[in-house]
Amino acid sequence: HVPGSEESAYIEQEIDDLDKPWLLSEGVRMGAEFPAGAPCYISRKWRGMRLDDFVSNKFDWLVVSERVRKILETEPIEVEWLPIRLFDQKKREVQASYALAHIIGTVDCIDLARSDFDRSAAWPEEIFILRRLVLDMARIPKHAILFRLKEKSRTLIIRSDLVEKFHAAGVTGFSLLGLDTPILL
Repeated sequence: HVPGSEESAYIEQEIDDLDKPWLLSEGVRMGAEFPAGAPCYISRKWRGMRLDDFVSNKFDWLVVSERVRKILETEPIEVEWLPIRLFDQKKREVQASYALAHIIGTVDCIDLARSDFDRSAAWPEEIFILRRLVLDMARIPKHAILFRLKEKSRTLIIRSDLVEKFHAAGVTGFSLLGLDTPILL
């Protein structure tokens, strides 16, 4: 992800002391592997300093404010809440409360026959490049409101009713692509 706007904060440094950072993109519980209160630093390369409810980052993590956390906690989403400490561009700790919302599990719902993608050479069960995403809606559980795709677990799908709750609450810092939007993920 690139910053949502020039004014918004952006994280581009991985978390120190995290032995298996790729697990944050796979929907596998981190548990004790995640250092409690891990520091996350807002990039000095980007001019943006505004802290939105979703903090943009290059890892596809969901770094969220307390406002977003309260909304997500009311939904049937399996989330592992990973505590972080957010630091500004001058390495001062931000007083607002943020956490990493680690969405657990994946849903096998990509219509492989109608989607346009390339498989990973190293891991053939995974999609490396995704140009067109078509979902098989019949394979998505009724309760799935925010979830990861099985073959492309860094990609999150969010249902429109949850988006409406974010809009109603005035949540900032997120942007979405519709299912019919040309993509390159």
